[in-house]
Amino acid sequence: MEFMNSKQKRREGRRTRMLKKILSITTALISLFSSIYLTSYATNDDEYFTYSYSTARVSTGAYGATLKSDANISSLSELEVPDTFSGDKGVLPVIIDNISPSSANSTITKVKTKSSYGSTLGNAFQNLNALEEVEYTNSDSLTFYHQTFAGCSSTLKKVTIHAAEVRFDIFRFAKNAFTGFISNADAKIYVASDNVKQQIINGTSSGTAKVTEDKIVVDTSLASALPKPEIELTCDNIKYKTEGGFKPKATVKLNGVAMDPQPTVTYELYADAGCTQKWGTPYNSSNLNPGTYYLRASVAGTEEYQSNFAVKEVKVEGVDMSSLQAAI
Repeated sequence: MEFMNSKQKRREGRRTRMLKKILSITTALISLFSSIYLTSYATNDDEYFTYSYSTARVSTGAYGATLKSDANISSLSELEVPDTFSGDKGVLPVIIDNISPSSANSTITKVKTKSSYGSTLGNAFQNLNALEEVEYTNSDSLTFYHQTFAGCSSTLKKVTIHAAEVRFDIFRFAKNAFTGFISNADAKIYVASDNVKQQIINGTSSGTAKVTEDKIVVDTSLASALPKPEIELTCDNIKYKTEGGFKPKATVKLNGVAMDPQPTVTYELYADAGCTQKWGTPYNSSNLNPGTYYLRASVAGTEEYQSNFAVKEVKVEGVDMSSLQAAI
């Protein structure tokens, strides 16, 4: 009997130690995940919007604006999203996450924003039942990432874009950005140039909400008056498995004179000349397969000049023998 009691005590002791160890590990994990969440996400408010910053955000270096569920917008006819916000991360630009009110609103007829993204979430203007126009005042570059206008009111007839460049992210919903809006009777998109017009046509061509030429109106008065820099892009073709991949060089000039210091140039690789199909492998990877690519060099706009980009066709020459070697 004493032997059994002793055996039970040892068993209970092992259980207790095991439970303590599990509790200790669980507590550590909760602490770790809480720490990661708190350091990557902070929220700030004003009268109308909640601004959040996350290291996982689609557009880093900006606060995302979301309309507060209790915001009183019943007396407003125009809702303007602030250009910048001063929060935990300092003063940063503001992009739209979603500004759809939680219940129907019949007073807002226009939304104005300098966001560099159409929106990071879909149905961004749902429940604005009297909305007639959305104006993107950003004169630099505007990227569509989601089905921004899905669920919009049939009263929305006009989307005005000042940007010198409109892009569509590789996220699968981007090409359907104008779902909802484009089917509204007499709906028109007003843009600053023929280039932007073509970028929208190309960017939505493979989606279910294709924007056709007759839906876009070019209004050059929307364009920025700032000068546009020229980018002289050079890059040699490379051999397959070349260490380091492509090694592009770019000289940026303003009014024909090389800028000093040179602004930051961002390089991206695409499968098509229109730069709508971004390549998954970086331009500077030695694992690029043989084939033809399109290297895009871009410079962001500032208060002194507009954004601009240059595209160059480049090739990885050689034969990929990996399949043959694997078969052998």
